[in-house]
Amino acid sequence: MVDIEQLIERLRLAHKHGVLAPVFGVIAPSALHSTLMERLQRLLEVDVFDTHILQPEPDKRYIKVLLARRWLRELVTSPRGTHKIGFIRQADWLEPRSSNTLLKVLEEPPANTWLILLLTQNNLLPTIRSRLHLFTIMSQPELSTMTMPNTVSAIIKMSQEWSKEKTLKQHLVPLLTTLREQLKRGEVSADYVQAVGAAYMQNSLGADQRLLTEKILLNYDL
Repeated sequence: MVDIEQLIERLRLAHKHGVLAPVFGVIAPSALHSTLMERLQRLLEVDVFDTHILQPEPDKRYIKVLLARRWLRELVTSPRGTHKIGFIRQADWLEPRSSNTLLKVLEEPPANTWLILLLTQNNLLPTIRSRLHLFTIMSQPELSTMTMPNTVSAIIKMSQEWSKEKTLKQHLVPLLTTLREQLKRGEVSADYVQAVGAAYMQNSLGADQRLLTEKILLNYDL
């Protein structure tokens, strides 16, 4: 395992010496995927117009095969003679058919092209996993700049004071607003947003606040 700075430095040196593998994957919290894409793009010195991103549609848990085929077609047919980078964000959400569609390009990527898979769990199909080296990011220094942990901290504090008269709804409303925006950017899982939404509905129906709070915290992940 490495932290994000160690990973970037390792890849920078490999790129400098011309030994950077054209295909690799990074296991990291989804909240870091945007940061990783920005930093890797700068590291590889790839123009933004030569960057192609495959990711789930908003509110979807899987990358459908039609999306994978469209991304592959755009990657292959974009202007030749330039360096390109293809990101697959939330690659662990690839459907089996989508994974199979990408096998050939992962095994033999186009010239001057890097393919980078970003995932939150190491649950790729064996046929995909065997075609790339996986790095795992251990620490999460960037997360301290996010607002969501502050909201969750408030929920944790509330869970420690549930004997006092505090309403869970006051915390769930801003949390849901933040989560829905982050879901659109692929920074949180749909499961977690659904869990918080379900807790909100159950709270409105008079369910026990302590149990709902514990359920939220148990489902919470970055």
